[in-house]
Amino acid sequence: MSGLVAATAAFLLTHFVTSTPLRAKLVGAMGEWPYRGVYSLVAFITLAWMIWAYGAAPREPLWLGFKEIPRVLMPLAFVLIACGYWRNPTMVGADKLLKSGDPARGVIRITRHPIMWAIMLWAGTHVLARGDLRAVVFFGGFLLLAALGTILIDRRKQADADFRRFKAVTSNIPFVAIAQGRNRIVWREIGWKRPAIGIAVFVLVFLVHPWITGGAHAQSFPQRPLRMLVGFAPGGANDILARIVAQKLSESMAQPVVVENRPGNAGLIAAELLAKASPDGYTLMLGSTGTQTIAPHLTPKLPFDAVNAFAPVSLVGVAPSALVVHAGVPAQSVQELIALAKSRKGRPLTYASSGNGTTLHLGGELFRLMAGIELVHVAYKGNAPALNDIIGGQVDMMFSALPPLLPHAKAGKLRVLGIGASERHRLAPEVPTIAEQGLPGYVMGTWYGVFATAGSPADALERLGTEVRKALEDAKVRETIAAQGADATASTPAEFRRFFLAEFDRWGKLVKDAGIKAD
Repeated sequence: MSGLVAATAAFLLTHFVTSTPLRAKLVGAMGEWPYRGVYSLVAFITLAWMIWAYGAAPREPLWLGFKEIPRVLMPLAFVLIACGYWRNPTMVGADKLLKSGDPARGVIRITRHPIMWAIMLWAGTHVLARGDLRAVVFFGGFLLLAALGTILIDRRKQADADFRRFKAVTSNIPFVAIAQGRNRIVWREIGWKRPAIGIAVFVLVFLVHPWITGGAHAQSFPQRPLRMLVGFAPGGANDILARIVAQKLSESMAQPVVVENRPGNAGLIAAELLAKASPDGYTLMLGSTGTQTIAPHLTPKLPFDAVNAFAPVSLVGVAPSALVVHAGVPAQSVQELIALAKSRKGRPLTYASSGNGTTLHLGGELFRLMAGIELVHVAYKGNAPALNDIIGGQVDMMFSALPPLLPHAKAGKLRVLGIGASERHRLAPEVPTIAEQGLPGYVMGTWYGVFATAGSPADALERLGTEVRKALEDAKVRETIAAQGADATASTPAEFRRFFLAEFDRWGKLVKDAGIKAD
């Protein structure tokens, strides 16, 4: 991004030299035409640098983007450009028009700088439609150039008596001179040919643009194998879900999708690889709650932007956590557990988790904060040893995925008190949700989803999202996901991004409120 900023600055400085005293000095030293030649060469070089830097810059989304804006506003920009080349006294080399009897003709009656306003409209439309940082810098540079250009052009010509006469009946702002009665609209001067040319060029660009910028990418994507990163060792839920999704994508897209396990640092090793991968849609990751929305808040100085480095493709599944207590804990419901915890002053209940900063740890912290009770966290290296100790009575309670709890609950060793979801779970419909039992809004669990690298072609992301959603319609895929205690849950890229941003903020607030620190 720094390269794009530097290129844009160089591009703008090159053009603004003509409005500074430096121009006169350069012309005096070089001569008018040599100066123009050097100026044009530097302008083209900086423009090429700017375009190259734009293509190389990462896409860091700032908003979703208003995709329909170009279809509405771009035709007007093309019309202004087409009409602006006809009797435009403010164009370079067109000063002789100022000496004509009525220089304010055609579209010049509407605005003194139609081409500049067309560039502003073109640039502003792209900024709003694309909604990312590199578009703000790149197209914002053109917007700034055109906006300041209208002012600087007027300043340079202010000493010309013919220009002052022309300025008196026109305005830098569209339609102001018309509204003030200093000019009038004469549509016959504009005619229909130039607006038609502008519309025709727009239609041509609109049709060709996807082919130039990769819209045809979707028709041929993918052309080579893809890879699916997993931030954990083989055999876990992330790995199992990644492999089943990868298999279905391989079948539907006729290209291998190779699963790569890159365990370590709560999945952040794989996340960094994805963030720094080529933004072409060929590198994916099966992300989850811990890696995408918890670990970033516990890891100072991440080498990537945890929010904007990824392009959400689709949710895959959601697995709510369950609150379970040892059979010897005298509580039959969440309300009774809260009352018990409040009665044990100085002797707080203990809860186990699969490790500090995990979803299960934060599930306990959220419960503690919402219930207003005191709990002591006991961290284990994994879910299995934590479950063993609650069965043995070494700890009082824990939050865990539901499937591994049910056999022990049926054997009377544990008691499931509540489900951390908005609805009761299909595996234990007799167990009420925690929200039903006095803690409205309590939702806790793990979600899984497919991510790509930010900046990947939108059409590739749509294709991937479509294929993931198709995969989740398969009965065997849904069974595999259900075996992990999750419910198959699909979404569009836009829906998944909104969900991801909300989750990122929710978990970040919880980490801050609970004062959780990384080990």
